[in-house]
Amino acid sequence: MIGNSGVIGDYELRGHLGGGGQGCVYYAVNWLTGEECALKIYHDDFDERRVVREASSLKGRNIPCFPRILDSGSVNLEGRDRLYVAFEFIEGVTLESRLIRGTLDEKDAMSLGISIASCVDALWRHRIVHRDIKPKNIMIDSEGSFVLIDLGCAQHQDLERITETGFTLGTPGYMSPEQALGRSALTVKSDVFALGIVMYESITGCHPYEASQRNILLESFRVDISGLSRFEHFRGLIPRMLHPTPILRPLPSQVIDELKGGD
Repeated sequence: MIGNSGVIGDYELRGHLGGGGQGCVYYAVNWLTGEECALKIYHDDFDERRVVREASSLKGRNIPCFPRILDSGSVNLEGRDRLYVAFEFIEGVTLESRLIRGTLDEKDAMSLGISIASCVDALWRHRIVHRDIKPKNIMIDSEGSFVLIDLGCAQHQDLERITETGFTLGTPGYMSPEQALGRSALTVKSDVFALGIVMYESITGCHPYEASQRNILLESFRVDISGLSRFEHFRGLIPRMLHPTPILRPLPSQVIDELKGGD
């Protein structure tokens, strides 16, 4: 059991930031360099291949609105090897926490859309689909900027598949139809769909599919777009982002252009 403080390898733990099915994340400081980081320590039964991909795919690369990967490796805890990845520390709150206080105004929602679309566009240039865009995986830093985190569920199109065909990773209620159905070759349009859900939720205070993956898959379910009518820059864009057919959704660059056109 890892406490909220102590020394693990080169890192001094100074607080627990969160956790989930993949592992736990700590606020830590590298005692050799003094650099702050978010240290993600994976559960010992988590697929090692996914950790290696998360660490190696973007290490040394600058992706807009995504934390830099600083270090990765393994440590022995209680007789078991545990993999870790050290990310740039983002001081702030999750979008999920922020939305508890109320919806975003239109200007901030536009910034959200532009920032996360820029990130998924850059990831797609490296043939990466994030696959887990949701309010919990978006940070708002101390300057009010939006940052996408966590590549633990990502699909790397140029690498051998890890997830078996017919199975899927992601969060119910935020997966595109093709992702939920376990389609083998996702594209960036899947991330556009998830971003559309997050944008809808951020400005209306409601989930467009009532937080139900079943509703996303039901052809008979219709998203209530009346809540978007007063938002000039979203009422036409978000319904297209949520189109059930990927080819009919806009590209991230088109999302950015439309939102910037409304600045």
